[in-house]
Amino acid sequence: MPAEPLVSILMNCYNGEEFLREAIESVLAQTYQNWELIFWDNQSTDHSSEFFKSYDDKRLKYFYAPKHTLLYEARNYASEKSSGHFIAFLDVDDYWESNKLDEQMKIFTKDEDVAMVYSNYYFKNEIKHTNKILYKNKLPEGLILEKLLRKHIVGLLTMVINRNFLSKGEALFDSRLHNIGDFDIAVRISSKNKVACVQQPLATYRWHGNNETISTMDRQINELESWCKEMMRCPEISNNEGFDVFLNNTKYLKGMQFTMKGDLRNAFKLFLRLSFGKEQLTLLIIILPHRTIKLL
Repeated sequence: MPAEPLVSILMNCYNGEEFLREAIESVLAQTYQNWELIFWDNQSTDHSSEFFKSYDDKRLKYFYAPKHTLLYEARNYASEKSSGHFIAFLDVDDYWESNKLDEQMKIFTKDEDVAMVYSNYYFKNEIKHTNKILYKNKLPEGLILEKLLRKHIVGLLTMVINRNFLSKGEALFDSRLHNIGDFDIAVRISSKNKVACVQQPLATYRWHGNNETISTMDRQINELESWCKEMMRCPEISNNEGFDVFLNNTKYLKGMQFTMKGDLRNAFKLFLRLSFGKEQLTLLIIILPHRTIKLL
């Protein structure tokens, strides 16, 4: 592998001017220097484009979307503009530690069988003004599919992917997805390939209450349900022991969605379908205060 291969960083933006400076500056501060930043403007109506263009660095490349699209369709368009052998991702409201790419690319250099490297990361709550390391225990490496299905541990902002392990001719992401495209690609890669992890946090996910995933929760649950149905036809995933756990967690999220909407009848029906465990107990605790309501 040549010294410092090119890393393409995909940054999708829709009205992200509030936090954009910190995101861009964290890329410019990387100790690993051979990168390009593909900025895909998904037809923003704020000053994001002007701010991005104010930087004088040829590695920063601006593209304006011909139409506004779903998030992972936009990421695919950004990917088509990239030239790097490796792909990384950073949203406009997140940022990286200065050694992120350096630490991850060292692993690719040492082990050519690694398809993806991820890391731990910080969770910054802008509302409560807290910042904590998201995972306290050691994160899995190697063949991680079962653990990934049990818990979505791979954050998109930490991923670096080696293009050699992606299906040739296929889009990087499933363009139908808006919320769970990062989980889908992590599963597809880890179902067949070796994954490595940097245990120290190398990025910061910023939670500010207006995050895209949070604001489109209904869509997220619908995507999860559709994804489960499709994976039923994929034996390498559906036969994995972690898949039953994933199905149960999806039912739990659906039940929580019903409770938030006041639909306790359907929430209780889902409670009855859950495997015994903390998810079932949590849902029951939420439903119990309304036990005087006829559920059946």
